[in-house]
Amino acid sequence: MTEHVASASAIAAAKAGLQAVATMRGLLQSTLRVTLSDGRVVTGKYQCLDEHLNFILQGATERRVVRERAGEQGRVDRQEVRNLGLVMLPGKHTVKVEVKEVGRDPLENPRAVRNEGVGLP
Repeated sequence: MTEHVASASAIAAAKAGLQAVATMRGLLQSTLRVTLSDGRVVTGKYQCLDEHLNFILQGATERRVVRERAGEQGRVDRQEVRNLGLVMLPGKHTVKVEVKEVGRDPLENPRAVRNEGVGLP
């Protein structure tokens, strides 16, 4: 009986894993906002995710809040923005992932991508 329960839970875990892979594949080329453990927020087009949950983003920008002392007024917060380009974000430092804009996977319908914006049917 114990073997049957163990194999049923393994099958359920495998199904959940396949479902997660399908979901992430469906998000390819989407714009993601990834929050890191140190408070930085990186936004870019989702290209890849590996087995360690490392994200690859293209055209990424980083936003972070910098706190400065302003004399008698106390602290002043300002936001810094940097263009990063192609980045790998370590999965162990990822706190939250949000989908800003759902993109299209160019491999699903290559003809639609090729004809986009040209006025062809």
